[in-house]
Amino acid sequence: MNRCFVAIVMLLIFTSCQRPPPRGLDYEDRVLIQFDTDEFSQVVWEYVVELKHDNRLILEEAYVCFGDSSNIRLQFITQHILELCEARALLVDVVEGLLDRINHSKSASAFLDPYPLTADQLEIYINFESYYGIYDDPYYIGWVALEKGMSYFYAFNLKNKTKDFWSVRTEPYFKSRSFVLFEREGEQKYKESHPAKHVMLPERYEGLITTPQIPARF
Repeated sequence: MNRCFVAIVMLLIFTSCQRPPPRGLDYEDRVLIQFDTDEFSQVVWEYVVELKHDNRLILEEAYVCFGDSSNIRLQFITQHILELCEARALLVDVVEGLLDRINHSKSASAFLDPYPLTADQLEIYINFESYYGIYDDPYYIGWVALEKGMSYFYAFNLKNKTKDFWSVRTEPYFKSRSFVLFEREGEQKYKESHPAKHVMLPERYEGLITTPQIPARF
């Protein structure tokens, strides 16, 4: 009897010391990388500065963390007023530029596990803060997100607290990338065959179509 009692007590002690099962990689569960990442951070920051000047994207938050693999999270704000196709092009430019910069940097890629870095390991958020979209036309894009390889595009009506619904489009990132490439190829072919018709057409997002320079008249 005593032996059975001791066995039960020991079983309870050891089972109570076991660690709980691991939870999913939620935001609050993530751990910042503990080793020196100055070289990695420098590569990311140089790219972020370029986005600020070339694309008018202001960085608000940035995390480099690890769980099952390397993960990078960047959150931007901007005053862009964009429609769906333009916002998709902006997201693809940000993602592809970041992947190219990190994967081709010897100092940054040394921290990656696995290598190369892909869009599935990125979280990109772009918050459009123009008052025009909030108060005038709520169907421009108000929020863009890339999470786990999926692209999300929300209209400005997402930010209206009086509404319990909003306009949203969801698609795999590889589809977003294909749509942008197909559109740009089509635009390029059309401009080559109709060069005179595109002189006076500016674009809100310059990454989509570069406005040709008009020569000054004297």
